[in-house]
Amino acid sequence: MAIVLVIEDDEQVRRVTERLLVRRGHDVIAAKNGHDALRRTSHCTPDLIITDIYMPECDGFEVITLLRSTSSDVRIIAMSAGHIHGLDVLGVAGRLGAQVQLPKPFTEAQLLAAVDEALAPLERRTG
Repeated sequence: MAIVLVIEDDEQVRRVTERLLVRRGHDVIAAKNGHDALRRTSHCTPDLIITDIYMPECDGFEVITLLRSTSSDVRIIAMSAGHIHGLDVLGVAGRLGAQVQLPKPFTEAQLLAAVDEALAPLERRTG
């Protein structure tokens, strides 16, 4: 399966997401913000990154932008509660390079479908 980095400042959402992915057979690295994520990925490159957008210290926009400037291969899912002050947050994340956008709140099935969608190109290359 895949190595998945989950970046989420809400501990409950982070843990639930991590448990679902581990049950699905993925190796999961969990981080509470963008800075934490970058530290954790300095030793390995994940196949998939699932990032919240609004987080303290280093938000999802910064994470996506930085990843796209250094690696075009990593697959990214952006998740957020949606519109903030009229800004389509997930639309912006998509334009920055997130292949899949996942609105919050999401169900287990929606999360797993988003993961499958994001990993499909990777599985076709290795499969």
